Amino acid sequence: MAGQMPSQEFVSDSSKGWLLWPVAPLLGSASLAYAFYRLAVRGDWMAFLIIGGIGGLWIAIYLLSRGKFGVVTVNADGVRVRQNGSEYRFPWLDVKSFRSVPLVNPPIYQMTFEESDLVTYFIPQNWRLLWFDTSAMGSFIRKQLRDVRGFV
Repeated sequence: MAGQMPSQEFVSDSSKGWLLWPVAPLLGSASLAYAFYRLAVRGDWMAFLIIGGIGGLWIAIYLLSRGKFGVVTVNADGVRVRQNGSEYRFPWLDVKSFRSVPLVNPPIYQMTFEESDLVTYFIPQNWRLLWFDTSAMGSFIRKQLRDVRGFV
């Protein structure tokens, strides 16, 4: 139809999900080893808690997202998830939760859905190297959820 605004569509980056598998356990293990070294050799509890916490976060990210990375496409009509050889489609009302994994760059998003046990993790295509989420995809998803549900 002439004069109609084209719908925005965002697709997650399928090329970076595989990076999490070698990087997260490696960073987590290295951080935990260094934290225990600081505690054993120097008795530095503060460094142990901070560095060990970061290492624990990386290990938790690895364990929770293992096998759950998908390619997510979002537009005004809803969400399409391609994960583990299957394709799922959900309207915005069926999105149960959307969150960003804290302190991780690039941002890793987690999405769950009503009446489905599907949990998917994904990385947006365009993001900036900052400690807080600035991706257009994340902003679009939050806006859609606000419009449909009134909150995010």
